[in-house]
Amino acid sequence: MYREVIRDENGKSDITSNDGLSLMLVGSAYYALGKFESALSVYQRAGIELKKKISTCPEFTVHCAKLFNNMGCVYFEMSKYEKAMQTFQRALQLFHNENEDNYAAWSTAILDQASIMNNMAYTLIKFKQYDDASDLIDASFELQQLVPGNSNATMTISTLSTMAFIYYRTKEFKTSLDTYSACVQLQDKSPMSSESDQVEVLKKMADICKKVKDHEKRVYLLRTILVYQQCYLLDDDDEIWDTHAALAEALQAFADSGGTSI
Repeated sequence: MYREVIRDENGKSDITSNDGLSLMLVGSAYYALGKFESALSVYQRAGIELKKKISTCPEFTVHCAKLFNNMGCVYFEMSKYEKAMQTFQRALQLFHNENEDNYAAWSTAILDQASIMNNMAYTLIKFKQYDDASDLIDASFELQQLVPGNSNATMTISTLSTMAFIYYRTKEFKTSLDTYSACVQLQDKSPMSSESDQVEVLKKMADICKKVKDHEKRVYLLRTILVYQQCYLLDDDDEIWDTHAALAEALQAFADSGGTSI
């Protein structure tokens, strides 16, 4: 799909008309394919077109905010973290409260702001500014709770995962483990989460258990990981062998610590 969008853009089809929203789609296609310089170039063209609309269509301000958020993600992937942070801040500054009477627009704007705050937190983590990153993640999570029946489980899981990572880096291991556990519970209920997504979180939990020497829980988690891995990997896959090796190590550690049976 992404390559088709780019082919259309290269072929000068209607997708490249002076339409900022269409250009944003092209930029996102380049981003998804890892072509960050091209994505940035197209996003900049989209910005020029969107800016022309704002005076007559104020609602395009929200699209500009989304554009800045996308551009910030490009800068982040290019390891230009200061530029990414500046761009995310510009995106956040564009939001106002004039959509309070329009529920659909209001709820979308709330979740867009939460997404930007998440991205700002990721950037601050790169600078090891964990306290500020934690404040942003907490604010993002609180915003998401304002939207009744928020169905964006993927964003909530991502927010909690980042929160758990911050707890881990600040050595709050129990809180980190509990927060990752909340991620897994949400993943169980979300059709958008695959077994491999759950394995990624469970591995982080197992690593924490190893660090705090909770061998029994680590054994349980590694066994759960194996069950999930067998859903999408062949039995002789290296990843499964690695999990078997980690499980054997965990069982030995459990026995050495005086454990008898699990």
